[in-house]
Amino acid sequence: MPRKILFVLIATALFTASLTGLLHYTYPFVLASEEARKSIAVTPEQQAELASATLASDLIAFAIFGGSLCATLALLLGTASQGAAKGIGAAAGLGLGAITGAAAAWLGHWIELNPAFEMSDPMVYIVVRWVLMLAAVGIAAGFAVALASNKLSNIVNIAIGGLLGVAASAITYGLLSGVITTPEGRHKILPFHDTNRVMLFASAFAFVGIGILLQLRTEAAKPKGDTSEAVPTPAAN
Repeated sequence: MPRKILFVLIATALFTASLTGLLHYTYPFVLASEEARKSIAVTPEQQAELASATLASDLIAFAIFGGSLCATLALLLGTASQGAAKGIGAAAGLGLGAITGAAAAWLGHWIELNPAFEMSDPMVYIVVRWVLMLAAVGIAAGFAVALASNKLSNIVNIAIGGLLGVAASAITYGLLSGVITTPEGRHKILPFHDTNRVMLFASAFAFVGIGILLQLRTEAAKPKGDTSEAVPTPAAN
């Protein structure tokens, strides 16, 4: 078990470095017009254009994040002996992760515009928002690993591991972002600074992976049923 956790942590470093580097050089993916981006007095139409471009870029960025996270965890944690099962799990993780990742970005923007989510404590707001945003990604990761492990009968428990990992990563990010990393406004759906992106990606991958790994271990440790033969009770004299 400690070796598998170490394996997840090593993979976390590689995953985080790769994704952070990719987004550093490619984000934003969808640019607004040069006029809207460089205008000093932004008109309402230009403001709407900038907001639409930001949403589109976030949808793409989080689709990449969710798809790569779920597919990688399926390959890394899948316990099926057949390579085909792991391939199916990784493919399902890539598709579901991309869909749920894009949904997470859309939900993040919706939360930003919804007055019901206004909170006086920025840390509480960040934790709540990230839990709500990434919950579906955690479930998708659990489903992908279950497929890659031939454990669809235990998919609920494995998905719970993914959800617990999401909660742990959101709390970690809420507590530490801006404290040990560069402070920034809470309204960016994808963090602006690379240091905060590193913390988000690393905590999500590590905690979701370890949460699923612990659930797999729990499922494997469960008894398969009592197969011992009943011992007859001696008859009383």
